[in-house]
Amino acid sequence: MKGLLISILCFLITLAFGACRSSQPTAEELRRLIAAQLPVGSSKSQVATFLDSRGIRHSEMKDQFEYDDAHEYKKFRIITASIQRNSFWTKSQILMVFYFDDSDRLTKYDVKNVNTGL
Repeated sequence: MKGLLISILCFLITLAFGACRSSQPTAEELRRLIAAQLPVGSSKSQVATFLDSRGIRHSEMKDQFEYDDAHEYKKFRIITASIQRNSFWTKSQILMVFYFDDSDRLTKYDVKNVNTGL
């Protein structure tokens, strides 16, 4: 009887943790989607439409100052977006940063997982 109760308890715990799994895309899946649907040169409105159509909240375009690949301090125009990825054990988000040139055309993007707590 004790073995049956332990088996049932283990099953319920497994079921509970399985229910916590998110149906949202992973960072890698988003990278592949962006690469396929938003090539370099895409417009600001194409990026916003891509995000809006997936219910991904995002910022308006803003100026950001940071070091470029050549270690020079430069101004970039960016849109940031994020998806919350909370589970039973951790809190995290997928952070996306879209970089644009002065003509509001996509030059590059970054997608990464960011842990925000336990």
